[in-house]
Amino acid sequence: MSLKLFAVAAAMFALSTAVVAAPEVSAWAAPQVAEMDAFGFGRPVEGMTFEGAATATEVKAIEVSVTSRGSYAFVAGCGGDCADVGLLLKAADGHVVTRGVPGFKAQLAPGDYTLHLGFQRCVEVKCRYVVRGYRAAG
Repeated sequence: MSLKLFAVAAAMFALSTAVVAAPEVSAWAAPQVAEMDAFGFGRPVEGMTFEGAATATEVKAIEVSVTSRGSYAFVAGCGGDCADVGLLLKAADGHVVTRGVPGFKAQLAPGDYTLHLGFQRCVEVKCRYVVRGYRAAG
């Protein structure tokens, strides 16, 4: 096998075995995002991956913009020292659209929403989280 052909084969093998995730996530979140994507929630929506950290008593508010009507799923994951990431979605007028642990599915219209995130248990000073938004295929 020529050196050039070997290099191409090695690169293809590396691509097939690598964890593939959204380019906007950290190395910590990449495996979680890849697992979420493989679970089949729908098509990942560009710009709907949110990553950060929060204390056990903190509620994070994340601004979400939905551009087209449809069925959406939001799923959250966190580090090893936390549990039960709770999500609550509010419309721009403040009413609660839906909630769930560790995520939810909902029919959404175009518009701006606020996604509130909190932990049932977080033993670190701050627990890391990643939230991914999906739109149902079709």
